Amino acid sequence: SNLLQIGQAIAIKAGLPVPSTIIGSSERTVQTILQAIKDGSQKDAYRDVDWAVLHLEYTFKTTGAEYYDMPPDFDRLVNNTIWDRTNGQTLVGPVGPEKWQMYQSGLSGLTGTRRVCRVTGQDRVIMRPFKPPRLQIYPDTASATYPNDAEEPIEIAYEYITTNYIMNMGVFGWPLGAEWKSDDDYAVIDDDMIEAAALWRLLRMLGMSYADEREEYNALVLERGSHDGGAETLSLLQGGSMFDLNIPDTGFGS
Repeated sequence: SNLLQIGQAIAIKAGLPVPSTIIGSSERTVQTILQAIKDGSQKDAYRDVDWAVLHLEYTFKTTGAEYYDMPPDFDRLVNNTIWDRTNGQTLVGPVGPEKWQMYQSGLSGLTGTRRVCRVTGQDRVIMRPFKPPRLQIYPDTASATYPNDAEEPIEIAYEYITTNYIMNMGVFGWPLGAEWKSDDDYAVIDDDMIEAAALWRLLRMLGMSYADEREEYNALVLERGSHDGGAETLSLLQGGSMFDLNIPDTGFGS
């Protein structure tokens, strides 16, 4: 469903006049409908599921720096996807503030030869926040030998959720963006969830009862979220995951 169709559907369910256009309308009711769709899509449907269609891969080569820019469309990391491809090992993290400070205190031996990382919005050198946040790596990649010499770049790879989930049909090439720009735009995430979220938000804006509609939305989150992208087959055997193997970082067979 495109933006107009979602707006018309929730207008009918809320007992409102059915709009013939959404974007650019000066009618107060239609503007309320548009705001409900914006909130329902961005604050609910987009955030409540890590949609597989929004997973993107990002790779970069280290330069010896401590901070590395995230992609401009970065919203959040996909857990357990940060890899040092040069050395074939995961980075520890992203860790929270407590563990980060522990490693900063010199307890780096706890991670073997693996580096630690976190996502941060603060640069300790210039002492000001930045957006999008950056990936901070410790020890920095100029630290030899950990396990590379300082002159050797390391390839880092990870997956993240892009901010762009709306196909802007009124723009040449139909690019993905983060905002609704025309009535023909549609989201690449589940439109039933957007409609359900927009409906309960619209009812709340209008001062009407919305508890049942919100429960229907929450049920959709569980249903659609559990099926999106498939799932890993879980093993009942001890040590069923590759990450459970007790393999040393160095000295194989020695």
